[in-house]
Amino acid sequence: MEPAATTCANDAVTALVGHDYGIRIELRYSAHCRAAWAKMSGTTAGDRVMVTPKQGNAQEYRQQYGHDAHTKMVPASTPGDARACALVDDRGTVCATEPPTQAGSGSGARAAVAHRMQGAPPARRYRGRAGLSPTAPLPPGR
Repeated sequence: MEPAATTCANDAVTALVGHDYGIRIELRYSAHCRAAWAKMSGTTAGDRVMVTPKQGNAQEYRQQYGHDAHTKMVPASTPGDARACALVDDRGTVCATEPPTQAGSGSGARAAVAHRMQGAPPARRYRGRAGLSPTAPLPPGR
């Protein structure tokens, strides 16, 4: 389902972010809808954005034009139930792995994000060849 076509965007928060290759990837999460989606910005046509739930099918979108794009929603009881990655043409893959930092956000906002993040998977970053699977396991010790 398209986030903009529902009320899910109304309570959505950016649960995790990632930055690399000049782009930003976000894992967006709606507690009311129990759903997550991926949003990327600073991108170009041909780049892909993907959200992968713990259970169910991943959603992927190949950017057609402009400088940002997002996926459809996937079921997620918590932000930790999904992973958001951008596959940047000819550069590599970057995933949303860090809590967002916002100017002017107080400790209450950080505490709310930390509470929502309980159960989130460990941070993962994928560098190297374009097309590296954002769902591939990391080597031991990482």
